[in-house]
Amino acid sequence: MFARLCAGGGKGAVSQRTLAEACGVVDALEPAVKHELIQWFLASQLQEYEHLFSSEQECAWISFVERRYAWLKKYLLRFEESLAAIFPASWRLSERLAHRFCKNGSIEQSSTDPLGCLLWASYEKYNNTYKQMSVSGTFDRVRRHAKSVLKKYKEWKAKAAIDVIVARIAVVPAELSGVFGKYLREYAGVLQAALPRAAAGVPALVSNLHTLLRDDASAQRYTRPELCKITSVITTSEYCLETTVHLEQKLKEKIAPALADKIDLTPEQDLFHKMISNCIQLLVQDLELACEPALQAMTKISWLHFDNVGDQSSYVTQIIMHLKNTVPNLRDNLASSRKYFTQFCIRFANSFIPKFIQNIYKCKPISTVGSEQLLLDTHMLKTALLELPSIGSDVKRSAPTTYTKVVIKLMTKAEMILKLVMAPLDGNLEGFVSQFLQLLPESTIAEFHKVLDMKGAKLSKAQMSSLDALFKQITKAASGENNK
Repeated sequence: MFARLCAGGGKGAVSQRTLAEACGVVDALEPAVKHELIQWFLASQLQEYEHLFSSEQECAWISFVERRYAWLKKYLLRFEESLAAIFPASWRLSERLAHRFCKNGSIEQSSTDPLGCLLWASYEKYNNTYKQMSVSGTFDRVRRHAKSVLKKYKEWKAKAAIDVIVARIAVVPAELSGVFGKYLREYAGVLQAALPRAAAGVPALVSNLHTLLRDDASAQRYTRPELCKITSVITTSEYCLETTVHLEQKLKEKIAPALADKIDLTPEQDLFHKMISNCIQLLVQDLELACEPALQAMTKISWLHFDNVGDQSSYVTQIIMHLKNTVPNLRDNLASSRKYFTQFCIRFANSFIPKFIQNIYKCKPISTVGSEQLLLDTHMLKTALLELPSIGSDVKRSAPTTYTKVVIKLMTKAEMILKLVMAPLDGNLEGFVSQFLQLLPESTIAEFHKVLDMKGAKLSKAQMSSLDALFKQITKAASGENNK
């Protein structure tokens, strides 16, 4: 019954349902019956393989080993489609067929070499003949020599095969690097296309990603899902970047030293670096866009008519609210990329605080009490910015030193500007210039003029010229001291 199945059916073919029921009966009998049927079936199914890849066939050589596995794959697919349903799943016939295939291949390794077989057959033939004739030990030398020749041949053949394989493998990594580079660049284009609000004509290369950066006043903020997309592109680009670095290292390890210079995935690494950088800039720009109305409200306050210093102003409260609403979400999305979250914080501080300082210069005219209120607001904002990396988190961590240095330096400048606005002139203009350069040693003469303008100083052209000359003189002297 099973033999007719293996022969392909025919007039006396048995239905698969009958065969499946028969297998169920065999499965219920003693294990020896099932074992005998399975072994017979495995042997019958691999007859075609043994014929196609016998030692007499050209395709039995090691250079055609891929044909063996192609045959197995094709056979297993055919078996699963037509015969697998007949046998109980517990028999695991697909696995048994693959195991028998590998076992047969292993046994063949010692016998499929035509020249080796020829040498060994010749040796065995004459060895048996001389044994039968009881020849003296003279033939022992011949027999030892034959064994030596056979051993050397096998060693030579193995070494030759290895040399050929190594020679081929040594060239492959150089070719692979070009393939990897091509598809890494294409994938960078896929990541860019995933960014929100990408214009239809935006080129695929990330070098033009700056076209996504918005600088118009009518721009709208990103939605929460859109921000999530941007952070996802950052984390994915980080993974691609790290993988590309390791890939280049591994390819250089595997390739021949003379070809190592041909492997260069630096352009692709730069591509993902640029992708990450531009995505961070998108996040910075979005948060700045949220804070912009509060900064505009800051300049519209009547600072001249303050009678007393109170709590922080409403514009500061609005800015802090936007920080609390936005940053925790970004921090969570970039939890696996802490260094890029830190970069975001640093970039935001480097971009937002100078804008805040420029808006301080616009708060004029301003009274002494107004300056004190603005100084209080600046201090409260400084405190909030120092806590930005962990804002809204139950777990308070110390902010990275690189970040706190940026915030302290820039916000201290804002505080010093306001202290200078509150400082009296009292006719001692030269003393004020010295005080200005002491508190703001890196400031320009344009900033000096802005502080005087905030103070509402009424100076003649001669006085301004004198102050400018003194400013340049002190600055030059300080620069000379620093260069010594």
